Amino acid sequence: MKKMTMTKTYHFDNKTVKPEFIGKTNKVRMRVVDQTCLDTLLLNDSISLDNYMVLDKFQMDYNRSGMVGIKASNYNPRVTASYDTTSNDNELLKRKVNECLASLKSAGGSRCYEVLLKIITDRNLTRIDLEFIKNNIWGIVKPIKNFYESWRNG
Repeated sequence: MKKMTMTKTYHFDNKTVKPEFIGKTNKVRMRVVDQTCLDTLLLNDSISLDNYMVLDKFQMDYNRSGMVGIKASNYNPRVTASYDTTSNDNELLKRKVNECLASLKSAGGSRCYEVLLKIITDRNLTRIDLEFIKNNIWGIVKPIKNFYESWRNG
């Protein structure tokens, strides 16, 4: 008998949870689907999945660089191999995040920068912020996406 995917969500303790099977067992756990501000934006269709993925990647780098943020997504370190014994990956990641923020501020302006910081630090968004995001999400995502592509190719 094939297990069905559960799509119904429930509200519990100010969060939206969804039941899901654990592995190949009949045990069920409740998974929080709106754990962060970014998750809520996706869940409410304020942003697309593509925009979510770009912002989630940046949020992950922001957190891993030690610039605080939140730990909600999968922030497991990427497996890399190197002969360098004086690794400065954390410094490089901080530089990458700072340069990306500067690129966003330059391209999108201070309002895009402020809203992005609210999103990645999981602060409450006002109605005005939500409206700004809905009308200007590409102004936030495009500079980040372009920066990441140039960083990878550079």
